[in-house]
Amino acid sequence: MPPSSGLAPGSAISSVTAPYANRYLLDRDELTAFVDRKVRPDLTLGLGLTYERSTFEQFDVTTNSQTWADTHESLGVWTRADWQVTSVDRIRASVRDDRFTDFAGKTTGEVSYSHRFTKELLAHAKVGTAYRAPAANDLAFGTHLGLPLLPESNTGTEIGLRHENAVPGALSWTLVAFRNELTDLIDSNPVSFQSYNIAKARTQGIEAGLETRPAKGLRLFGATTWLDSEIRSTDYLFGTGLTGDKLLRRPFIHLTLGVEVIPNDDWAFGLSAAHLRGREDYNWNSSSRVSLPDATYVRVWIRRILADGTEISLRIENLFGEDAPPAAFGFGAQPRSAYVGLTRRF
Repeated sequence: MPPSSGLAPGSAISSVTAPYANRYLLDRDELTAFVDRKVRPDLTLGLGLTYERSTFEQFDVTTNSQTWADTHESLGVWTRADWQVTSVDRIRASVRDDRFTDFAGKTTGEVSYSHRFTKELLAHAKVGTAYRAPAANDLAFGTHLGLPLLPESNTGTEIGLRHENAVPGALSWTLVAFRNELTDLIDSNPVSFQSYNIAKARTQGIEAGLETRPAKGLRLFGATTWLDSEIRSTDYLFGTGLTGDKLLRRPFIHLTLGVEVIPNDDWAFGLSAAHLRGREDYNWNSSSRVSLPDATYVRVWIRRILADGTEISLRIENLFGEDAPPAAFGFGAQPRSAYVGLTRRF
């Protein structure tokens, strides 16, 4: 259960939008080590740990002075098991314990069961818990009324079907229903950027995906997520919502379509477009909730496999510089961004 990576070490982000003119410097180090061992032909056990250290500094570029700085450290230890109970039944389970220098620790876990009806059709069910301590960017501008910002936690469940067709040109598909019960969800005021917790919230929805390879070296894919969200606490701070309202900035529909061309074993070229609709935000000028415009973001990527097991890649996000929601609401889109990657397999 290793954590997902955030910004790369040494990342620098700048914001020059009035009324704030700040430069943010983030240094992030992560060390992950794990081992998996097959103790029986039907059972694999794993053990691992992750250490993270993040140092965050915020500068006011107009006065060239540091306005906030902090360092967070965490250590996570996890164990997992993968048991092939029968030829068609499988159970996976994992437990993780995290400790933080600035926040309370937490033990989380996950268990899933899958059953293969046919060679192509697989069903699964999963339940798990998750935990996220506030990050530096959650704390850089302080918290609402100076209240302590609590870590957020989640209990999630899902069930799904997956059909993988090995016949060339045939259609493969997935269908998943999910639900998340969130406690102390971290959000922020888009005017002051101060963070606060939403005591209770819920998200649920359905995800569906399709993939086909109509010709050699050509992959077509698409996915959509229908999301229903709800504030379940007695109040939503700042008057931006009440119990029963939707969570802000969550799209009701998220649709992705893409194509990848793989001319040979060494190269891959891809393009995809993600379309978001059905989002709401809070307009502080009118003191009311408003519907955000639909937005479409385009991503392109190139991968090159080298002979010694090394892969280099280039990925460009938001190719056409889409900017939605409007910056007036405080949460603009990710700007056009390029990422270069180097992966070595041993």
